[in-house]
Amino acid sequence: MEQKNKIKKDIYIMEAILLRSKTYLSHELPLPSLVIYLESFFRQLKNVDDTWLDKCMKLCLDIEVCYAMSFVDDEYKDLSKEDTQIVEDALHEINTLVEKKMQELRAEISTPDKLACRVCGKLQGDLPWGEDGKTPTFDVCYCCGVQFGYEDCDVESLRKFRQAWLEQGANWFVPKEKPKNWVLEEQMKNIPESYR
Repeated sequence: MEQKNKIKKDIYIMEAILLRSKTYLSHELPLPSLVIYLESFFRQLKNVDDTWLDKCMKLCLDIEVCYAMSFVDDEYKDLSKEDTQIVEDALHEINTLVEKKMQELRAEISTPDKLACRVCGKLQGDLPWGEDGKTPTFDVCYCCGVQFGYEDCDVESLRKFRQAWLEQGANWFVPKEKPKNWVLEEQMKNIPESYR
């Protein structure tokens, strides 16, 4: 039980990392604050391997270097276009690493069925229907675009949604989130048996 609580704490910290990253990318958080938050949050993680953490810390260092280079005469200036791109690329990579690690940690403390989208099988960063399987988040699946708790509220509805999505080419709702080597058939194996 103690280990489960430690994993939950790490997941909570990772959610905070994603929130700060997305807030920065939507221009609502200044770069100096982002730099402080990222390093602090990553250093608090306990249930991650050194290789994964090293990758994340290297990306944080890339961001810090851009931040440091933006100082002219001890005064912070806006990032250059090139540095802005470096920071954004690093954040997208951090987000991908963190979301994948969150899925792994959640899988350790809950069944994969609870993490999978009932329509397309994409494993979510958060439990789409809650720990009890009855409390939807009303978030949207980046893959098929279903809103948890709305279009997948019963088996008949989600099967209709799935069929329409497949007939339209199984396009990703958020294309930039689509993995490079994505295989639809493999992903759909994650769909819980009772929702196929």
